[in-house]
Amino acid sequence: MTYRVTIAVISLLSFVATAHAQDPKLYWGDYSNDVIRRSNLDGTAVETILTSSVGNPSCLHLDGAGKMYWSDSGVGAVLRANTDGSDVETLHLFASPFALALDPTEGKIYWIDRATDVLYRSNLDGTVLEDVSLVAGGSPQSADFDPVNGKYYWTDWTSDEISRINTDGTGYEVVVSGLSQPSGVAVDSVNGKIYWCDRQPGKIQRANLDGTAIEDLVTTGLSSPSGIVVDPVAFTMYWTDVIADSISSATMLGVSVETLFTDPGSSPLSLALSEAGATGTLFSRGDTNADGSFDISDAVFSLAALFIIGSPPAACEDSADVNDDGTFDISDAVYALASLFLPGSPPPVAPLTCGVDPTADSLECASFIACP
Repeated sequence: MTYRVTIAVISLLSFVATAHAQDPKLYWGDYSNDVIRRSNLDGTAVETILTSSVGNPSCLHLDGAGKMYWSDSGVGAVLRANTDGSDVETLHLFASPFALALDPTEGKIYWIDRATDVLYRSNLDGTVLEDVSLVAGGSPQSADFDPVNGKYYWTDWTSDEISRINTDGTGYEVVVSGLSQPSGVAVDSVNGKIYWCDRQPGKIQRANLDGTAIEDLVTTGLSSPSGIVVDPVAFTMYWTDVIADSISSATMLGVSVETLFTDPGSSPLSLALSEAGATGTLFSRGDTNADGSFDISDAVFSLAALFIIGSPPAACEDSADVNDDGTFDISDAVYALASLFLPGSPPPVAPLTCGVDPTADSLECASFIACP
């Protein structure tokens, strides 16, 4: 559990921070026009990136490695595509999939099929489909994942509740009740909060992860708030309004409300925030010898590459840059050894599984055989 918590926090902070360094984008599903769009964070440069395989995009998420995922009851499928809209893949066919969320630590997708009231999961590429748990019947809508504590959260329109469950199907509990058509939900694992949209009478609220200490954040000027995403680094939240045909923002305390985008005739539903244009060779940080694991052999390999003449060099310097400071030197070997053997030391900086380097630097990654 401690290892998961440390990895999740480092991954989350690294992803959000580097998103700001690389021109982040807002992505949303428009169910009236059956498209997925994106824009700058200020609502400018709106572009339609996907016009196929979109019907009712109830929940949209991005993995930080160039892919977006959505549950779509309109086409009866769980799908993914590149963040530019190319290479659409149907991962699973289901009668009524909703409430999709990603577990970035374990590389899993979760969703609920309304037709069977079952929570499912699979790998990000759609392999290894599993039944996680039977959940209470109703109308699950939106979901998000708490990577620090390994919990899946979802909203339900019929029961007017927000619930959560552990990744192994245990610990099923209602954390917020007495709402009125809760829609989008967003987890802020960094600060221990959940945020959600309540469509009727139109509120944006938050609470602790266990549902205590509920606060009203925005209660005026809302027609039917639907999707929500939070950015803890910029202390900003964004939400869609499916009746006002708009996307708005405010601080995470609900002040400085600003309308970023309006388009009469559209229906922005689900919403996601991600970096733009992360490209490069897939690698795993810390796996310096590219054998598919992170252990003492990686630190030994790094020290040999740095100081023993004739030793093989690191084929992927990004992987060897364990602390992600933009250089490959002895500090990386020290960081790796501390991660392995000193309790409380942080793990290698993300990506910890196959992903591209989110940080701009001069290091090379010619190849990395442990990633496809």
